[in-house]
Amino acid sequence: MLAMPSPAQALPQTGPVPEPRPVQGEADTSQPAAKPPSEELACRTRLDALGVVYTEHPLPDEPEGCGGAHPVLVEMLPGGVALRPAGVLTCPMAEATARYVRDHAAPAVRDVFDSDLAAIDQVSAYVCRSRRSGDKPSEHARANALDWGALELKDGTTIEIIRHRRIDRRHARLVGRLRDAACGPFTTVLGPGTDPDHADHFHFDLATRRGDAYCR
Repeated sequence: MLAMPSPAQALPQTGPVPEPRPVQGEADTSQPAAKPPSEELACRTRLDALGVVYTEHPLPDEPEGCGGAHPVLVEMLPGGVALRPAGVLTCPMAEATARYVRDHAAPAVRDVFDSDLAAIDQVSAYVCRSRRSGDKPSEHARANALDWGALELKDGTTIEIIRHRRIDRRHARLVGRLRDAACGPFTTVLGPGTDPDHADHFHFDLATRRGDAYCR
């Protein structure tokens, strides 16, 4: 699995900021978890129908600007595709990822490499940090983003999400298809060629936007 890009400056707060990592801290079990509202329960019903394996994962107290509403810890995506390591996401982000894997990523892998997708190596899910610019919380800080570092295929092939033109045509074709198909299921799509920060992974999120998706 690729190493996660170096974290940006943490958000201001009165205590220490947790170190960025795919799963942030342990759930606070001192108080009973509040029952999710009806739209969250409906989202979980859709996750179940998609075959997503997940558990509830309430977040500990975090600095202002961090924390997602009623997040889940996702372990498995449709078709038995593992998320490695398991990632903390909001239910809508988990659902968008599940549908994208089922409808686009897994079929593209099968078409281009003649093998099934076994796992996604993610390099960042929920992380309490600001954007690279440092002016606003990252979508990762809201559990509303997921970064893909590599794909593992059932035949043992590992496909790293890196600048692909000098590797081989199949790699270039797959990475291009994944990028194109993600623009729509997600509102932000960044990856190799976007900027140096995204040279070795895809960043997908569901940031609220006034217009069309931001895909570069």
